[in-house]
Amino acid sequence: MKKYLVLFIAVLFLFGVLSTASATSYKVVQTGAITWDSARLLAQALPGGWDLVSITSADEEALVEAALAAFYADLVPPEDPENRNEFWIGGFRIGTDAWGQWVSGEAWDYVNWWDGEPNMLNNDEHHLAIDYRVAGFTGNTSPEAGWMWNDEGSAPGQIRGYIAESVPEPTTMLLLGFGLFGLVGISRKFKK
Repeated sequence: MKKYLVLFIAVLFLFGVLSTASATSYKVVQTGAITWDSARLLAQALPGGWDLVSITSADEEALVEAALAAFYADLVPPEDPENRNEFWIGGFRIGTDAWGQWVSGEAWDYVNWWDGEPNMLNNDEHHLAIDYRVAGFTGNTSPEAGWMWNDEGSAPGQIRGYIAESVPEPTTMLLLGFGLFGLVGISRKFKK
């Protein structure tokens, strides 16, 4: 009976570590005009392990848009096309290499560009922003307003902040490793 209790406690511990490691949160941070590099440094400085968000699927894009909707719950995104809101996200390109790369190192398998983007305006747009455009505005052929991607340059004129996502901390991964090692040791002890 004692071995089952120890095994049960070990499984609960492991489940708790795995749940913590796989949970992802999104945070919209309004800063005003800021460069992509500064936004990334600020995201990484958030307590608890954060970086600029890497959007790798339509499902994740929906979660990011839900975070934006929550952020704007008491605000109304601007309807004036010249007053767009853009937020830095974790995509970038190096030099003239094709888009793109994510700060997380995840595969670049999903895109959600506005029509006509990326356009590498003035050969200076190497970073990725998500921006809100009203229906009929440049790049938005949809009858509705919405959030999609735009490549941006070093001048952060339309940028209002950044979107960060939590990333597992190395200590969480270390605890997971110790938990797995402990389970192997416990199972060997009970086999003898």
